[in-house]
Amino acid sequence: MNDLIFKHVELFDPNSKLWIFQSLTALKEKEKEIISFNIERFLKSWNSHGKEIKSTSLIIDSHFIFVFVDSNLLNASGCSIDKLFNKIKELGVILNKNLINNNLIAFRKKSSDLVEFLTFIDLKNKIRNKNIEDNIIIYDNSITVLHELKYWRKSLLDWKKKYIKN
Repeated sequence: MNDLIFKHVELFDPNSKLWIFQSLTALKEKEKEIISFNIERFLKSWNSHGKEIKSTSLIIDSHFIFVFVDSNLLNASGCSIDKLFNKIKELGVILNKNLINNNLIAFRKKSSDLVEFLTFIDLKNKIRNKNIEDNIIIYDNSITVLHELKYWRKSLLDWKKKYIKN
């Protein structure tokens, strides 16, 4: 896992909650600044039933927004999670990007930084028809707990073991 992520959450409990949001187009530096500023401002006042939630965020690979909640303290409630998703949607509207789209699987070739997206069915068909290279990295945005983050970037073989049953 990326050292930057570890440093960002090294004091968080390994069972801390994680949400991963994605942009289908690479975020430009100004967009990253807008997102980071607004999310950090939101997280400073984010609470659950009136109690502060210890949380942080990070943008990775110009496409992925991570939000962590430290489970050492207070977990986010349903209402506070709704507020987070509403904030992400609001930022998407401001930037004219869909940041909540989890219907597409993100991947890239190991030799490239270009992140591409396909639906699950399209990716599965490309794999079955051998129309996709074996040397790809798939971003598994279904990860929801900090200690699982080491499995976020998967080889095609590992992803197939998890998601495609023969």
